[in-house]
Order: sequence, then C-alpha cells, then structure tokens
Amino acid sequence: MNSIEEYKRNIDSLNKSFHLILEEIGNTYPLFKLYPDVKEYRENYERDVSNLENIKSEIFLLMTNLQNDVNNLTKRSSDLNRKIDKLNKDNDSLKRKLSNFRNQDNAAYGELQTRIKNYYFGLAENIILLLIAGSGILFFTNKNN
Repeated sequence: MNSIEEYKRNIDSLNKSFHLILEEIGNTYPLFKLYPDVKEYRENYERDVSNLENIKSEIFLLMTNLQNDVNNLTKRSSDLNRKIDKLNKDNDSLKRKLSNFRNQDNAAYGELQTRIKNYYFGLAENIILLLIAGSGILFFTNKNN
C-alpha cells in the first residue's frame, strides 16, 4: 500500500509529464498536419502520441492502485469497527458483572453488620441475665445466712 506522499508525488509527476507531452503534441501536430509526408514530423508526432498513451496508462494504473488501497482500507476499517463493537459489548457485560459483585459485596457487608449487632445484643442479654442471676443468688445466699 502506497502512502499519501507517494500518491502525491506520482500524481504531480504524471501531471507535469502530461502537460509537457501535451505541449509537445501542440508543437508537433501542426507540422505533422501540414506536412504528413515528412517522416521526421510524422515520427515526432507518433512518438508524442505514444508518450501520451503511456501517461494515460500510468494514470489508469495509479487510479486502480489507489482504488485497491481505498478498498483495503475500507475493509480494515470495517474489521476494526467490528472488533471495537465486540470489545464495547464485552466491556458492558463486564461492567454489569462488576456492578453485581459490588452489590453482592455491599449486601454481604450489610449481612455481616447485622450479625455483629445480633451477636452484641445476645452478648449483652447474656451478661444482663448473668448479672441478674448472680445478684439473685447473692441475695438469696445472704438472706439465708
């Protein structure tokens, strides 16, 4: 695949050659038309026409190469766009999974906090019951003595 600079150089070169050949044809054609039997004028004109045909061929070849490069770039661009779309879909899916994990983490943290509170409430109840039972035992033992 040619670069943009290469295409510019080729087009500029062909443009200059094309104009030079047209100028040459402009000089040789009148002489050839006036004196068609003179071999030198006929050969010069035919050489210039042949050069013009060669330039046309090179321009056509350059256009074909340019079109092929454009088609290749279009195909590569489409492939890259498909890959980007797939990555975006995968990224969205992974974002949802991450969100679910975060929600599960928050739910687990909330569950842990609830269990810790329940543990401390149960511990406080047991301590209070122990104090009441201990006070009751002390009270009855002191009363009996």
